[in-house]
This record gives sequence, structure tokens and C-alpha cells, in this order.
Amino acid sequence: MIAAAKAATQFHGAASRHRQGAAATCAAVVAMLASAPAARAQTPPAHAWVPGGAFIQLGESRDGTRMATLGLQWQSGWRHGWWGGQLGYSTEALLGHWRAPGPRGGHETYTHLALVPMLRNRADGGRSRWFLEGGIGVSLTDNVYRGAHKQFSTTFNFVDVIGVGYSFGAAREHELGLRVVHISNADVKKPNPGMDSLQLRYARMF
Repeated sequence: MIAAAKAATQFHGAASRHRQGAAATCAAVVAMLASAPAARAQTPPAHAWVPGGAFIQLGESRDGTRMATLGLQWQSGWRHGWWGGQLGYSTEALLGHWRAPGPRGGHETYTHLALVPMLRNRADGGRSRWFLEGGIGVSLTDNVYRGAHKQFSTTFNFVDVIGVGYSFGAAREHELGLRVVHISNADVKKPNPGMDSLQLRYARMF
């Protein structure tokens, strides 16, 4: 009974910390939007379920895990002025393949799924070809990650993304970007070493 109570206390404490972190993130977003002019209303696309773009990401984590990811992007018509720039919102679905050094030598492979809402800011009222972006989402691997240098304890994890990119082409239909991606379970269960990776991204808008 004492052990069960202690485990419950630790779980609720970790969950509470994650809720506090999520609340702080939400508060920061609300404050950011509140300080900006009113959002510009736009008519949503006729087929909102159709992706507005596709992308590929290639990267590697600090511990040598190599990642290749394909993704689809759904863009919303939501726009919001912010500090002379323009915020936009999109949702990304990702399917990735990881190849990691194994704990007993050799390599282990993993399939990774993620769903990440993203905010993107373009300077000069949205006219700049450069953009900054960030998002927080959820992810799932087919097995618990166990590498040569670290081990996860859950297949479900959270994903934090921050990046910079550049759009090119006559209609800005091509994008090149660099992203820093962090994956961890917010201390819901230990061990929770987390994983940081640097990823190069190419996207093609439809």
C-alpha cells in the first residue's frame, strides 16, 4: 500500500509539472496574441482535409540516431499580425524511420509517428521569404527507444520543434529549413533522458 501510494504521488507530481508547463506555454501564446492587432478573417479552403504541402526531413541526434521523415502539412486560413510580422497556423503529420546504435552493438530501427500543430511568423507583414516557426505535439514509436547511450521508458512522447526557414520560387512554393527537435515524455515515467536532433527540411507547397 505504501509503495502504491508513493508511485501514485510521483505520477501525479510529474503530471502536475507537465500541466504547469503546458499552462505556461498556453499563457505565453495568449499573451502574444492579445498584444497583436485583431486577426484577419479568411475563408477556409473548400477542402480543408486536403494537404497543402509535403516535406522531407533528414537529421541526426546527439547520440548518433539517424532520422528520415516524410510529412504532410495542412495550412489554415488563419493569419494574425504580430510585432510587424504575420503569424500563420498549420498542422503537420509525420512518418519517420530511425536508425540508432543498439545497446549491445549493431543497430536498432524504429518507426516514428507524430502530429504537431505549428505557428510560423514572417516579418514585414508576412511578405518576407524568411520565417521562424515552432510547435508542440505528440509522437508514438513502434517500440520503446533503447539506444547505446540512452533508453526511453515510453513509446508515447511529446515533440517540441523550433526552426528557421526560407521560401523560394515564383509563388514561394518551395521551402528550405533547419529545425531543432526535442522528444521526451515530460517525466510521466522514468527514465526520461529525452532526445535532441538537428534536422534539415525541404517542403513543396501545392
